[in-house]
Amino acid sequence: MSFIQSLIKYPKLYLSGFILISFFFIPGLVNLSINKDILSSYFDADHPKYSRYLQILDEFDHQDPLLLAIDGNDDNVEDLLFEIDGISEVVKAEPKIYLVYLSHNFNPQKTDLFQKINHYLKDKGYHLLGLPIIQYEIVNLINKTLKVLAPICAGLILILLYIFTRSLVLSILPIIVVLFSIIVTLGLAGFLGFSLTGMTMGIPQILLAIGVCDSLHIISSYKQTPHRIKQVLKKNLIPTFITSMTTSLSFITFAFSSVKAVSELGILCAFGSLVAWLFTFIFIGPCLTFLNFKKNKTLHFKLNSQVSVQLLEKFKYSILFGFMGLFVVGLWASSQLNVGLDVTKSFDSKMRISKDMMFFKEKYKISSLRTYFIDCNDINCMVQAGNIFKLKEFVEKLQNLEGVNKIQSQLDLYSVSGKELFGENFFWSYEQLDEISSLIELQSGHGVGLLSANKSKAQINVFLEESNLNWGMELDEKVKSLTTLKVESLSSPALIGLIEKEIIPQLIQSVSLTILGIAILLFILFKSFSTALLALIPNIATLLLTSIVFYMANISISISTMIVWCICMGVAVDDTIHFIYYYLKARREGKSIVENIQYIYNHIGRALVCTTIILVFGFGSAMFSDYRPSWEAGLTLSLAMIFALIADLILLPAILLINKPQRNHYVYTKKKK
Repeated sequence: MSFIQSLIKYPKLYLSGFILISFFFIPGLVNLSINKDILSSYFDADHPKYSRYLQILDEFDHQDPLLLAIDGNDDNVEDLLFEIDGISEVVKAEPKIYLVYLSHNFNPQKTDLFQKINHYLKDKGYHLLGLPIIQYEIVNLINKTLKVLAPICAGLILILLYIFTRSLVLSILPIIVVLFSIIVTLGLAGFLGFSLTGMTMGIPQILLAIGVCDSLHIISSYKQTPHRIKQVLKKNLIPTFITSMTTSLSFITFAFSSVKAVSELGILCAFGSLVAWLFTFIFIGPCLTFLNFKKNKTLHFKLNSQVSVQLLEKFKYSILFGFMGLFVVGLWASSQLNVGLDVTKSFDSKMRISKDMMFFKEKYKISSLRTYFIDCNDINCMVQAGNIFKLKEFVEKLQNLEGVNKIQSQLDLYSVSGKELFGENFFWSYEQLDEISSLIELQSGHGVGLLSANKSKAQINVFLEESNLNWGMELDEKVKSLTTLKVESLSSPALIGLIEKEIIPQLIQSVSLTILGIAILLFILFKSFSTALLALIPNIATLLLTSIVFYMANISISISTMIVWCICMGVAVDDTIHFIYYYLKARREGKSIVENIQYIYNHIGRALVCTTIILVFGFGSAMFSDYRPSWEAGLTLSLAMIFALIADLILLPAILLINKPQRNHYVYTKKKK
């Protein structure tokens, strides 16, 4: 007995299995947590750079500093800040600008830290910049995505399904499939110890968009022949399985990434894609056996196949040359894309964090803060006069580098202490520095956080006019060449820049592996190398057209854009597979090329258009996010789905018409026999 026959014969058994599988994963879903730390979501604990970063923070007993600027009177600001739990150090960098340090093990996400800062300082007018506030806003956006955007996405898709099916029951079935697929996928995440991060928060929307498509193909076929459920399921089994495999393949290539969040995204989305396909058949298949659907309720929407093919035949060369021109533009655009991430541009301009970033940039010419650590390996070595002179020479050279606005280090503490002790007679002599150092060794509190507990390391905070991570990494290399002291760039921007540097080549490899894997699957499906290559043409076109969108929207190559490319390749090929599958089916029935294309337009044209519209709205719902990488992904994925549909319904038929054989091979063989 085949799988389809068993679905028809034992529908209640499969529905019970569907429910049991879903309930099995609920405990994992309950245990799923949100990771509120950007760096720990990117790095494994044993990563050399990250573990060194944690070690340094432990020695200094504070996190990356939070930059605070005051508009009004800044009297008693330090005293007010020290009343807030979690703040371990406050250093005045210059008038009305403070560096606020949080205790190393303090988690601002689990407290009302920023609400208290607002309570104490709102009358003075304040602005914040730094990783702690960025993490706080990202977590808020994750919560907003899960609570608001995912339901909006589900609602839009439900409305579209009702418009396409004109049946409330047939509209709800795909939503049930996807919702239970999301439960199982996130439940697996909980069982595996994964957590929701800024990267994986889009999984519900991704599965909502791609999980509905297989259901819609089945429902579309069912509406044409509602009395032939077995044939409906059988003819959609192979093409939907292959499309789910290609989608899963595009995600599984991420699983080998060294970035934890990307790897988890790949594993979960690949698993979720296959679960959605399985649930489509074991839930919708049995449900259809209980329905008494009347064919006359169908939505009367059909592509005019005869007119369409006539136009394609007339303009086939124009279409081909037009797309070839776009290919050239796409290649050029992809070569012009910038590489790198600017964290300050990750949020909507209307958000307070964006306004604060703009305030620092316009008023103080500060776009980011980068931290360097000087390590001389011996206890108290950073309060020895010889190393202080080396540090002073290093800071002077650093100040002269392009893009450096201001530097804050232990030298500021020495300068203030020296003037208090020696007045105008302070001129940085060895004796004076030794006397100041002897006092600092006994001090704790204001300003001493720039030295580690054993005084073997010093922290230097550099205020920069640029925020691009690639530029920051270039600065790191210049900084290390300015002194004989051991300099380490271990701030969060440096680590995020390292991630970008490591992940881009990996994701380029993922795109290449996705294309290769899809080509192999197509070759296995169609048993023809030329057909597999033909099926890749519309999808390569989609990638190149997406590059044009990146260029026009000034979107840089980063983790999110590379992931978009892989998703584009995996999802966009789905319509091509359905097109080629039915094209070969029509050829085996002895139809000519023109008849083949008309057959495809008549039988699956509406389903292809409907699934594309759902994908556009599903992915496009991410454009409601205030998190710019999500907005960019929603925009490019939506346009990519439109490009893919145009390529499948216009470019692919035009190529087939240009290569139209003189006779139908299948008909000729039949007559010869």
